[in-house]
Amino acid sequence: MNPNQFPSVSDVRVAWNSGPDGASLANRWMDALITTICYTATVSAASGARNHAPDTYKPAARPALASTDPERYGWRFWALRPDGILVSPFTGTAIDRGTFDAECRDCVRPPSPECGCGVHYVLRARDIIRYAENSALLPSKHPTVQRLRAREWAPALTYGVAIGAVEVDSEQYQTVDSPSRRATRWHMLAMLTPNAGPARRAQLRERYRCPVSTGVSLRACEAAAGRLESSLPPARMAELSD
Repeated sequence: MNPNQFPSVSDVRVAWNSGPDGASLANRWMDALITTICYTATVSAASGARNHAPDTYKPAARPALASTDPERYGWRFWALRPDGILVSPFTGTAIDRGTFDAECRDCVRPPSPECGCGVHYVLRARDIIRYAENSALLPSKHPTVQRLRAREWAPALTYGVAIGAVEVDSEQYQTVDSPSRRATRWHMLAMLTPNAGPARRAQLRERYRCPVSTGVSLRACEAAAGRLESSLPPARMAELSD
């Protein structure tokens, strides 16, 4: 996509000030523009289409986000093993704690603008809830997905906050209509999973140190996020994301 095709700055400003729908549209424009710039810069560097050596070129990192910036908050999708451990359906990585770091062999402190590493998360619940409702939409090559489809493992969603550096996700993972980000570190704030009894919820709360509720509907997600947003003071939000 050519950045010249995007609306002008004044168009974005008008959309932003026109109300919730206009602000949402302006956000999608900016997400698409940032993704395009990052992708173009990376491809140009890899192809040597610059006057200096491509191996010395590194795209500039995004400005640091404020601790209360909405971009720091989002959703991740998991498979829940029978023993109460969360597993990424996409990488098979098992996580047994509520706060964890991104893993990358190529970067010292991920995420890096020129690498696809980082803890990936989507900004809106509605963009990920469909996977919990229909696992057939997930890539079938992953063994974890097969267990989800066979109902051997349960789906789970977590709402959380990005800690440290945050980068726009690569085109492989996001679209203009499904904005996502990647972070250096991730901290869970809430978990939702279907049909979890009191004993299982207590086990998950103890292990991941966050509230756990049943149901993976969009309404349940919005309710969980709303409870946290109303209960977390700015000082606590700053503490979580630093």
